[in-house]
Amino acid sequence: MTEKAKNDLRHYSGAAGIFILIIFLLLFLSFNEIPPVNKDIFVTVTGMVVGSLSVVIYTCLLYTSPSPRD
Repeated sequence: MTEKAKNDLRHYSGAAGIFILIIFLLLFLSFNEIPPVNKDIFVTVTGMVVGSLSVVIYTCLLYTSPSPRD
């Protein structure tokens, strides 16, 4: 296996791991109720995670899309 193939496999497995983690988090949250005491903290943390993921996805799309000059 070449070095590039190993790096690609590592990147894809990392992305798949994060995707599975998010799916498990959503399943956990759909079956458990958040206590009112922790609701503000939960909303803040969820907002930060969604915002961070949005920036990462936007950056990936920005650098992988073809430029108009191509």
